[in-house]
Amino acid sequence: QVRRRLRKRTARGNREPLIQPRGMHQVWATDFMSGQLADGRRVIRALEELREVLGPPERIMTDNGPEFTSRAMDRWAHARDVKLQFIEPGRPVQNGYMESFNEKFRDVKDARQLTEEYRTDYNQQRPHSALGNLTPEEFIRRVAGAAPHGGREGGESATGLPKVNLETMPAGLSPDVFQ
Repeated sequence: QVRRRLRKRTARGNREPLIQPRGMHQVWATDFMSGQLADGRRVIRALEELREVLGPPERIMTDNGPEFTSRAMDRWAHARDVKLQFIEPGRPVQNGYMESFNEKFRDVKDARQLTEEYRTDYNQQRPHSALGNLTPEEFIRRVAGAAPHGGREGGESATGLPKVNLETMPAGLSPDVFQ
């Protein structure tokens, strides 16, 4: 028995030259950053929600992913008189607006993750010599007289921050930081 090779699905319709949009809702650019869908049903649900809020586009520019080349997507576009415009396979620059957005979005997502990892390390894991070799969270708990589990035994100031015990504060550190 020999396995039959499945032919790669390609976009339907003719390729047309790229147009530069002249106004709103002339062209919507779409793409997925990751993941694949077997058909276009979830894509259609999102497009339908957008169409209800914004009105329909004249055309939708997209790559040749299975979520966009499905029969369901083709039927949805035809029923709403929306033209599907597919970029050439392997030519993501033809959907440049979307590729640019995806790149910026990835950078923001990466920056948020790196910032959160640094904040966690700085406040919860890294001892600071200026704080008597304690992490900032340990220092605040000790200075405020809080229990190790995070409860506040020393009470809170009017601003909602823990009250500071000036007698246990390391030399050179200002209590204004905590008030």
